[in-house]
Amino acid sequence: MEIDAEGLALALEKLRQCPPEALQRCVPTLRKLLTNINEQPYNPKFRSVRLGNPAVAAALGEVPAAHDLLRAVGFVQEDQVLVLPTTARLARVSEALQGLSSVEFQQPPYGASAAAAPSPSDGHTPRTQGQSADTGPASGSSLATSSSSSSVSPSASTTPAEALLAQREVYEQIRAEKRRQLLLDGGDPGALRALPPEVLWQTLDPLLRILSNIMTQPQEPKFRLLRASNPTLRALVFSQPGAVAVLTQAGFVLEQGTDPGGDVLRLPEGADLTPAQRCVEELHQLRDETQAVLQA
Repeated sequence: MEIDAEGLALALEKLRQCPPEALQRCVPTLRKLLTNINEQPYNPKFRSVRLGNPAVAAALGEVPAAHDLLRAVGFVQEDQVLVLPTTARLARVSEALQGLSSVEFQQPPYGASAAAAPSPSDGHTPRTQGQSADTGPASGSSLATSSSSSSVSPSASTTPAEALLAQREVYEQIRAEKRRQLLLDGGDPGALRALPPEVLWQTLDPLLRILSNIMTQPQEPKFRLLRASNPTLRALVFSQPGAVAVLTQAGFVLEQGTDPGGDVLRLPEGADLTPAQRCVEELHQLRDETQAVLQA
């Protein structure tokens, strides 16, 4: 629902304006709460947050934007407990986790202003240490053009919520073009390791599920076709540097104009599954490494 998107945009913008010490307290707690739900969505103990819990109170009690974000995800308050109903949209949890990574790593979230939105060449794609910040597309690229031509100048009568949603649209256009570039270029599978651990963890799960489905049911057509328009894949796979490269390494190929839904990645019939099996093994190892980092 649009009202959810608006509430999430407002909450993320408010979080960005919080003092650094407040963010250091609340963001890890929010991330843990939402990650638990994302990983075990039907576990009741992860769908309720006791506001009287000392750790929760210390981390979130003095940060109204944190409560706003939980409400935008779908939590409702019952006495001194926040509860996520079973009817809540789980996709909103994933969106909130991505937004938290944007806040934590100072990347513009859904409601960021045009001045704060990353230009295509400002290093928005996570970089490994020592990598130059000027490795993005040149100023004459389609990505740069998309950013400049989509700038929004809110009128004096525009409400803050409308301005945030307008800027979110600009940022989504930039991200859409970035996804397009990742699909076309493929990239380097090693770029996955440059992602923040929380983002990498979310990306590894769908990648492993895609490839494991292929290995267990190689003749099933629906497992051999990945649509770029799929919201979950778009958010967790096609937006992350290195993810498309892993799929390409596993044997998927990009097809344009062959599917009514737009661009697709397809594993050709009769393709050798050895590369896919090798990718599964490497992804399992990377997941173990990432889990150790997150639990440290």
